[in-house]
This record gives sequence, C-alpha cells and structure tokens, in this order.
Amino acid sequence: MADKNPEESPMDKSPKKKEAKFKVSYEPAKLRTGLTWRFLQVCLGAGLTALAMNLFVEPAGLLPGGFVGLSKLIQRIVLDQTGIHISYALLNISLNLIPAIYAFFNIGRKFLSLSVFCMVLSSILIDLLPVFPITQDIILATVFAGVMNGIGLSIILNANACAGGTDFIAMSVSNKKNMTIWNEIMIFSVVILIISAIYFDVDKALYSIIFQFISTQMINLGHLRYQRRTCFVVTPHPEPLAQELMKITRHGITCFKGNGAYSGKEQYLLYMVVNRTDIPKIKRYLAQNAPHTFLNVTDSEQLGGNFFVEPMD
Repeated sequence: MADKNPEESPMDKSPKKKEAKFKVSYEPAKLRTGLTWRFLQVCLGAGLTALAMNLFVEPAGLLPGGFVGLSKLIQRIVLDQTGIHISYALLNISLNLIPAIYAFFNIGRKFLSLSVFCMVLSSILIDLLPVFPITQDIILATVFAGVMNGIGLSIILNANACAGGTDFIAMSVSNKKNMTIWNEIMIFSVVILIISAIYFDVDKALYSIIFQFISTQMINLGHLRYQRRTCFVVTPHPEPLAQELMKITRHGITCFKGNGAYSGKEQYLLYMVVNRTDIPKIKRYLAQNAPHTFLNVTDSEQLGGNFFVEPMD
C-alpha cells in the first residue's frame, strides 16, 4: 500500500506523473568562458598588477619575488662577483622557458597564448604608466600592493591564464593534482627574498615578504577553480530534482531517505559536492522550481575520489 502513496515513495513514481509538479523552466546560465571574455579579463588583471607595481611596489622600494626576483638576484650576484652584467630579459625569459613549454603540453595552447600576452601587456603597462606614490607610509604601500596585485592575479587565473614565472609551475601542478599550491609558491618567493636581503636591504626584504603573503592570500580567496562547496538539499520530492541538479552542475548526487523530526513527514536528503561557481546556479534553480526546498552549503576542505573539473585549454 505504501507504493500507492506518492508522498511516501517519490523515488518509485514515474517521472511523467511528477513532471507537472517539477516542470523544468530553468536554463542554467552559461558562463562567459569565450576567448574574448577571457581576453578582457586578462587585460583587466594585467592592468591592476601594473598599477600595483607603479603605485605601491616601486615607490616603496619593495623587492619582487618569484622568477622576477630570482632574475634580479642572479643578475646582482654575477655583477658583484665577476663584474659581468647579464641581461635581465635574457635571464627572465630563460627561467620562464621550461615551465612555459611544460604548461603548453600539460594545459593547452590558449592558456599559454593568453599567459604570454599577459606577461607582455603587464610589462608594457609597467613601462608606460607613471610611477606615482599614493602614500609615503611603507606599511600602507605594502598592504595595498598585496591586495591590488592579488586581485589582479585572481582575475587572470579565473580566465584560465597566468602572469608567467612561477605561476606556470603553480597552474601546471594544480591542473595535474586538482589542488592549489600557491602557499608553496610563496615559500619559494620568501626564500628568494631572504637571499635578496643580503644584496639589497633587509627591511625592504621583510616588507616584501609581507607583500607576497598578502598577495598569495588574496589569490587563495579569489581563484575559484579549486574551491569546493558541499550542498545538502532536503526535499520530499527527490526526482526529477536530483537529475536537474546533476545536469546544471555536472556533479553526482547521493540520496538519503529519512523523516523530519519536527513534521514527522518523509524527507530525502540530496548530498553533493560542487564547485563554488555552481552555488549561484543551484540557488536560482531552487528559487524558481522548488522554493520550499531546504538548502545548506558548507566548505569542503579536502576531497578524495573522483571529482569532475572542467579541463583547461
């Protein structure tokens, strides 16, 4: 007799009889991931990073990290020890060459093309834009440089590109392991800055470490590709709701059967782990098609097993 009650066994009902209640009128909004949109994102991000350099980093005398800092460091050491001046461009291009080739074969042509364009554009903007100190306070300059640079790099990374240097390594490893390694890249920059303190200025090197730390944390917050969310959806009608949510997010769902402790009614719990960018789409769908459905969203720190990530090109 229980099978005749649609409220008690919704999973056993045929989809046709429930189509009227859950008629799908929602079309998941396609993300603007076209090459033109990505190009505009890279331009904006490169502009912000260039402004961070000319408004805060350069006036405050902060030292660069990553391959830029390593190139400067090698150039200074060779000059001090041998008196030979090595071209900065030659050093920087040489250091970028191997990770760029690796990224080409492990990520894709569009990624490399946009990344090279970003490096060229940011270099041109740094040369063209005037160096104008916004503040004489080195602490304020350090903080705002880190924030602006981190936001600019996050925009570039969300366009599936990078600013070159150690970013090639970070993106290649992240794409392979499906996790971010920005904190590890920051450790590399810190080591370079500590060595640079011997040849430049200790105080400026310490402030530069703070700048790198702030910039890295902004990237960790702003780079959305590897940020996961766990969704718990409570509903008396799991079908076709579960099927539509899987179509929208391209992620699987586990369904648990239970009873509401307050109402005593039979309920179903849909459990799913999705990308952070999927949350607005899920909320829109539920608001339009199942407004009385209960939704809880939490952070997902670590994942094991299969999890679909849209491939980079």
